Amino acid sequence: MHFALAFAVAGALTEAAGILLARERVERFGGVLVLLGTAAVVLAVATGYLAANTAPGLGEGEADAALGRHERLALLGAGTLLVLVVWKGIGRGRIAADRRNLYALGLILAAGLLLWAALLGGSLVYEQGVGILAR
Repeated sequence: MHFALAFAVAGALTEAAGILLARERVERFGGVLVLLGTAAVVLAVATGYLAANTAPGLGEGEADAALGRHERLALLGAGTLLVLVVWKGIGRGRIAADRRNLYALGLILAAGLLLWAALLGGSLVYEQGVGILAR
């Protein structure tokens, strides 16, 4: 999950910065990271669902509620990235000039959602012990 998060968030913020600062090379580099990060995040979400089915520490009310929030935010972040990647793909790798700021805002939103989901995921493991086997 760490690489997926790093690629997706760093890519989204880099591409958004490239757009907002009119730095084409920065934007292009960020776009590559967004594409790689989106693929990795989709895979991480899928494996997260598999892990949730067998994770020790679930079945308790507070942990289950926190897991639900974590899942929803991860899906929103991944879904936002997917929509943005498809949008850019429809334009053959380009976003129309009058939509570039909106696209950059979407990238920033996706990064924020994924970071929030990651914080909740970390809290599940390190504060609530979900997925940790007692010895």
